[in-house]
Amino acid sequence: MESFKTVIFNSHNEYFRYPQGAIPCGSLLSLKILVHASLSAKSVTLRLWQDGKEELVPMQKGEFYSSCAFGSYLQEYFVNVSRETISLAWYYFIIDCGEKRLFCVNNVEMLGGEGDVIDFEDQSRSFQITVISPDFSVPAWAQGATMYQIFPDRFYRAKNSGKIDKKRLHDNWNEEPEYLAGTLGYYAADDFFGGNLKGIEQKLDYIKSLGVDVIYLNPIFSAYSNHRYDTADYEQIDALLGANEDFISLCKAAKRKKMRVVLDGVFSHTGSNSKYLNRDGEFDSLGAYQSTKSEYYSWYEFESFPD
Repeated sequence: MESFKTVIFNSHNEYFRYPQGAIPCGSLLSLKILVHASLSAKSVTLRLWQDGKEELVPMQKGEFYSSCAFGSYLQEYFVNVSRETISLAWYYFIIDCGEKRLFCVNNVEMLGGEGDVIDFEDQSRSFQITVISPDFSVPAWAQGATMYQIFPDRFYRAKNSGKIDKKRLHDNWNEEPEYLAGTLGYYAADDFFGGNLKGIEQKLDYIKSLGVDVIYLNPIFSAYSNHRYDTADYEQIDALLGANEDFISLCKAAKRKKMRVVLDGVFSHTGSNSKYLNRDGEFDSLGAYQSTKSEYYSWYEFESFPD
């Protein structure tokens, strides 16, 4: 493992990455990296891929910088790239030092910002580029808005609302979550506290008093887990949260208080126990797990059908 200071890259700094944030299709993204002269780098290459297609893009030498803080000269390398497809793209840097090769990758937290320098290739620690449509624009109401994120199961439980049919519902709101990974070998996320949509609606005055413009809800669709990222049915509110009508009521009440509601839709994936895959056979639908003739079969990619 090399010291981080031998190679410097920060994806949150405009010097190293410009522009910041998402880029429109066809626009240029400028990337720069600084490499210490002590490494005697022969070349620096940008490894870039998108939709399974890989590119190795040589970076050009730029300016030399004298750094008193590091006691050495820093060589700038730069490259301008563009993307033509709306999707996520990924990248990291390969520093060829002759007898050894170094890699500047995303930090362990995978949050972008300062990169780490390692002496082995780890594609899982790539930096991300979000490529958007050229005609996309941020809605005026979202610019500068204060957003309040809510994990519905743990926000507030209104009485006599929501269908209490979950197997493990906590009686005491202040209990600890039942983390049973030691028993099951994984965390099933199937214990619930019963927060619901009516509970959020009852607290709108409190939320408004915080200066909130937008309420951002974690998934609320029907699902097996308490986090509800494993969607079972995109057209149904989870019964423990209430009914579809409760969601309509919440949105109308928020609008009257000049607040908007945004959903974490998670439309890029479903639960295996869903009407779409239906691995456990709990739904009336013909799921992709059950037949290649399912209307949802094209939603998934199988290495060996149906597993």
